[in-house]
Amino acid sequence: MTYCFFAYTGFETIAVTAAENKDLEKFETIKMGSRKLTLRISILYILGAFVGGLNVPYNDPMLMDIRTRQRLGGQNSIFIIAAVRNRLRGWPNFFNGFFIFSATTSAINALYCASRLLHALASIPEAWPLFLQDFRKRLEQTSLRGVPLGAIIMSWTFGLLGFLSIKPGPALIHSRVVEFVTCCCLLDYAAICLAYIYFNKRIEDVAQNSNLENRSAYNRDDEQYPYRSSGQRVRAYYGFIFCALLILFHDWRIFVPPFNTAEFLASYIAVRNASHWSLKVTNIHHSLLPL
Repeated sequence: MTYCFFAYTGFETIAVTAAENKDLEKFETIKMGSRKLTLRISILYILGAFVGGLNVPYNDPMLMDIRTRQRLGGQNSIFIIAAVRNRLRGWPNFFNGFFIFSATTSAINALYCASRLLHALASIPEAWPLFLQDFRKRLEQTSLRGVPLGAIIMSWTFGLLGFLSIKPGPALIHSRVVEFVTCCCLLDYAAICLAYIYFNKRIEDVAQNSNLENRSAYNRDDEQYPYRSSGQRVRAYYGFIFCALLILFHDWRIFVPPFNTAEFLASYIAVRNASHWSLKVTNIHHSLLPL
């Protein structure tokens, strides 16, 4: 299940361009694009898993390698296994080529998003400690065409972790990195849903305040309100609860004896760090309430 959601991460990238969208009140390209992209990915993934499941039994030994993390590679793909079991020549090579193309496009997309987010973070001096201000200024610099080369190089270096999957020993470390990253992404999604729930509640409180002259501007039921859709709060609650359940049970296998401490830390140390920082933010928020 972890590998499935690792493949899903990044589908919300189209929403990053929302701040640059023109004619926000007239066109709803970001909302429609993000919604259709999510539906298409989900439908194609479900159909692919269904078709592959019709050709590959659940107890196939090559699938067992993925569950025990003994081997990771294209030979473990359900589509390649289906082609091999049905003695279809040429199709395994086609699938491998498609996987390489898909991984390349995903890497380009991840590099673009990571470098732009890092550049945006570098433009906020208050977010960096004093001893990293010189490094921050280098990340903030851009070329004559506005390309953040420093942020791109810094983001690209993390791609070298992919070489861990070449040999069985480092591949185990690579799988633990995947576990950690997936849990971090789920924590981000849960935090976004929770932040929207709080934002929606505050907007409704302001819209009902009779002391404000322009309170109609905060009415989310108005047709001019950007990114307006029905049931947003309900979907935010659903997303938060669903992500919370996935965070708790995304790697339930480690609780089956024998207990593996390394796998447990790789899967749930992000939860511990997130809870630690959330307590700090909560304490800061409560300390500012009297102000």
